[in-house]
Amino acid sequence: MIYACTSRSGHAGLWSLWLLLVLAVSACGDLPLARDSAAFSLEVQRAQRLADDGRHLDAARAFEQLAGEGPAAEQVRMASLAARAYLAADRPNDARRVLPGPERVETREQRLVWSPVAAALALAQERPEEARAALARLPEPLPDGLQNEVLALRAQVSFMLGDPVAGVRALMARQAWLAPGEAALLENQRLIWRGLQASGNAVLSAARERHDDPELAGWLALGVVAVNAARNPFGVGEAMTQWRQAYATHPANAMLVDEVLAAYRSLMDYPQRIALILPLSGRQQGVGLAVRDGFMAAYFEHRSDSEQRSVIEVYDSGERAIAEVYREAVADGADFIVGPLLREEVIAIESLAGPVATLALNQLADNALPPPNFFQFALAPEDEAEQVARLGSLRHGGRAVALVPNDDWGRRLLASFSAALSAQGGRLIEYASYDTWEQDFSQPITRMLQLDQSEDRRRRLAALAGTQLEFQPRRRQDADFLFLAARTPHARLIRPQLRYFFAGNLPTYSPSAVFQPGGGVDGDLNGIIFPDAPWLLDPDESMQRLKSQIETAWPGRGDRLGRLYAMGFDAYRLVPLLFSTTAEAGMPAIDGMSGRLTLSADGRIHRSLAWAQFRGGRPVALSLPELERLEAPAAELEAAEVVDGRPR
Repeated sequence: MIYACTSRSGHAGLWSLWLLLVLAVSACGDLPLARDSAAFSLEVQRAQRLADDGRHLDAARAFEQLAGEGPAAEQVRMASLAARAYLAADRPNDARRVLPGPERVETREQRLVWSPVAAALALAQERPEEARAALARLPEPLPDGLQNEVLALRAQVSFMLGDPVAGVRALMARQAWLAPGEAALLENQRLIWRGLQASGNAVLSAARERHDDPELAGWLALGVVAVNAARNPFGVGEAMTQWRQAYATHPANAMLVDEVLAAYRSLMDYPQRIALILPLSGRQQGVGLAVRDGFMAAYFEHRSDSEQRSVIEVYDSGERAIAEVYREAVADGADFIVGPLLREEVIAIESLAGPVATLALNQLADNALPPPNFFQFALAPEDEAEQVARLGSLRHGGRAVALVPNDDWGRRLLASFSAALSAQGGRLIEYASYDTWEQDFSQPITRMLQLDQSEDRRRRLAALAGTQLEFQPRRRQDADFLFLAARTPHARLIRPQLRYFFAGNLPTYSPSAVFQPGGGVDGDLNGIIFPDAPWLLDPDESMQRLKSQIETAWPGRGDRLGRLYAMGFDAYRLVPLLFSTTAEAGMPAIDGMSGRLTLSADGRIHRSLAWAQFRGGRPVALSLPELERLEAPAAELEAAEVVDGRPR
């Protein structure tokens, strides 16, 4: 989500407006008795006080009870207020449960209450088209008290739909409805900055067009700085100086630019000595070099933009005991250590870590308690499985089947996927494992799809009838989507077999391992949806420039080892954020080359990735509106002629 439509502390104004709407209608005779009307009004005010005090869950339950027990004429509004309170309590599933459907919203007063809530809920669940439809039901003219909120919602819809021009215009219009004072104006400018930053490449396109409004043109030019700064903050100072010279009278110059520059400077306070421990020789030399190159690329970008004088000491762990290398880095006076890279190395240094802050480039065992000042940044497949579970259940439904390899990687992915699906209220209804040395996967596929049960039914019917039957097996119909955990070679074999066994139209998701950058056209993978690093799927101008530099220096490395290069670049960005914090204190989320990075309380860096779908044999990046409209892949290969119960 780009930004919240209101802050938690800012709900009171809109709550009060809606409360006045509710009470005004009640006073006009909707309730049968004056005594009942007064009692109902008191209960509404009690629920309102709970919301004003920040007790949003209690308020939600109170409004939900009023919706169920109050007068019929008030049910839509009370249920809408309950949904709003559940949303403020970070309970979007409960909000979706109680919010009335649009067919129940009839009167002007009902729409004034329902539409903003429905739009905010849709935006929280990344459904901008649905949010736009909800806002379209608002009656005109709007009460003055709603203008502020509705314009913020319309701006967010526009940004999420890739229309930054409309988003900026909405927030520029919102300025007229703000409370007097610089604080409200600065917060509105922050909304513009964050919206532009989240709009990505759409801002770059819009900024190239001609705009007669100089304020709008200035915002879009600033948006280019915002987008580039999100993934590569080095160079922000110079870019801001150039923008200020070009737009000296722009309103953002008065407050926002100074705030942004101060924030970026605070995130660039690097330690004096950084140790980088990687396998730069031996069997893992290739992966170590890719991470090193990304790390050093970020370092030199930073050096060119500042007076930063950090010293980077690089240590080769390829042919030495990792404990010896780690102790040497500490003895040399490292203020911060990045590495090691391999999981067995990370486990080996766990007992040594603590005195010097360390960003390990892999993870400890799942149940291991990390020492103080120990952070873990890995290209973890578990994060990908969790994101598949969330997106699949959101777009298709919560009942999933899974096909995973019979190895440690497959078991880790399955456990993460199943847990995340349950957390979303979904359920893994079936899974099957396959052996990676096989080429015929018919047995696990038929078991997962319950085609073996269909065949058993055919045999029983044939025995009862005493004759052969014309019969087409039918796969299970209770699955909403499939999680196929497979690397590229196995996915190439499994995907056609899924089509052969009547699952070609079952939405299919995979981890990033399904995509082999630089591997050419993969028509067998068409339809598969997968997450991956923005560096590979949706590179912005900053990334494209770095990729060109890599390709010039090392042809082929930018794609083939791109995930590791992006990881190294992001590891350098993480150093100052982690150097000055603890896992419990947290850190701001950053949009990195390898994904959107956040820190959890156990010291792990988690990645939220970009999305793509194989079309025409190649991955095509999916924008948010495209994700919202995801449908099952075409089933042109699913129908197979069946004779005697067997496809031919």
